[in-house]
Amino acid sequence: MAIVGIQCVTKTIPAAPPEIYIPHLGIMAKAWAGLDSIPSAGEMLAQFQDAIATALAPVRRYLEIVETFSSVQQCIKAIPQAILTLNPDPIYDCLTNLAKAIARLLSWIPPLSYIRTYRTVARYCIDLIDEIFDFFVALDGEITSYINAYNSALTVGDSDLLEFIDCGMSDIVPRVTIAIRMAQFVSPINDVLLDMFLRLMPNPVLREVVKRMTSVTTYLAGISITAGGSSLVIPEFPGFSTSSVTQHAIVPVPPLGHLLYALNRSRSAIVMAHNVLSPVVGYDADAEERELPTFTNF
Repeated sequence: MAIVGIQCVTKTIPAAPPEIYIPHLGIMAKAWAGLDSIPSAGEMLAQFQDAIATALAPVRRYLEIVETFSSVQQCIKAIPQAILTLNPDPIYDCLTNLAKAIARLLSWIPPLSYIRTYRTVARYCIDLIDEIFDFFVALDGEITSYINAYNSALTVGDSDLLEFIDCGMSDIVPRVTIAIRMAQFVSPINDVLLDMFLRLMPNPVLREVVKRMTSVTTYLAGISITAGGSSLVIPEFPGFSTSSVTQHAIVPVPPLGHLLYALNRSRSAIVMAHNVLSPVVGYDADAEERELPTFTNF
């Protein structure tokens, strides 16, 4: 009998790895990952991106100088245009862009350079907390699936399935522990920088941010994680009240409502700090608040 349904896709000789010329540095080239496999162009490009970003970091400074000169040139052109058209909008627009460009140049100099650094730290922390929330949303759905399977297994008396579910649930606490450890990174790095900025800029918004972050830092320090992450003790966040979640018997972690509220409060404070400090170094105040996701099992 002839074998049918098999299609052979011939591999082609891979193209040369990507390379980029960097001023004052030379040519950066990506090496193949190994000798025993044909590399994917997409993988090589993705792996090369971090190296490119590192190499281009000094170049970006020169580009900001060019941007400033370009903004000045645009203002020179806008003045006669505004006079001829009796419309001040071109001058207003060019001055707005020029102010941002000059602020970016000044952000190279301390203490503004630290504000620029914090802006990127704030962006990272916001993204990190969002990823932690997304992790808990996915984990919540996973636990719901386990609970449904558990109830079905009890109904039909399937001991093998019950054992499988027990095995799957055994890694919930370690995974939640890792997420909490990541969340505990956010507060100290923000506390150090924000305290300095508050001394330099006695802004009432920054004062409120520091107050919120301090309360979250204290709260996260009170979370008890036993050796190996085998159990968790989640304290209550002061001033936060929520209806208690009715958890299924197989859920191995306590209700996390107070923890999730504290994380969202931290995120909100970082968004406030980001939006207050970004214009100081020539960037838009474009960080946005986020509603706390809803959970079934936490």
